Amino acid sequence: MILAAFGYAGAFCEDWKNRNIRNILARSSPKRYAVSKICVCALAGFVTYFVAYIVFALLAGLLAGGVWIGNPNYVMGDRGESIPIWDGCASDALLLAGNFPLWLVCRGVRHALEGSFFAVISLAISTLIPNELIVLTIPAITHFLLNFFPIKLSFLPIFRIDAIYENSAFYLFDSVWLHLLLELALTAAVCLLMGVLFYFGVQRRLERG
Repeated sequence: MILAAFGYAGAFCEDWKNRNIRNILARSSPKRYAVSKICVCALAGFVTYFVAYIVFALLAGLLAGGVWIGNPNYVMGDRGESIPIWDGCASDALLLAGNFPLWLVCRGVRHALEGSFFAVISLAISTLIPNELIVLTIPAITHFLLNFFPIKLSFLPIFRIDAIYENSAFYLFDSVWLHLLLELALTAAVCLLMGVLFYFGVQRRLERG
């Protein structure tokens, strides 16, 4: 999470510290400034996390020598034949079909969307606390809070951030594509909400000097 925020979440802190924000807004507007910052921050968080995940997965594959897709089991068919089944997750079907690149990309996109999720939250909060070191810790704190209370309250996985973005065994309706659509919609909604908060935060900072 910190790596995803490291890409661009501290952009406002830098603009504010250098007093460059007024020069930028002289050629633009607070609304355009907010939209551009949120979009770039979300993209930077996505790309940073995606590249990091792919590199990590490839290195892990070289060291481990394979990919675990669940425990193989067999059930008895109507004619007495053994039918292989597996207790893995929905994305394992891509591996069983021999499509390792697509499986890796789907897993990478799933985690990368989480990077965008937390990066834009950090950017929005940076208008309240324009300190780059604090901004980089916000994803870790937010991640803990968004998981701690739902787990303590025994929420369903669909309401838990760790299950939505990280749990390899949880897929909405056991469908990789529907789950990716859910993640994309959730991330887009958070980007929109954080964009609005960031806009008002910038306005507030400018009014108070």
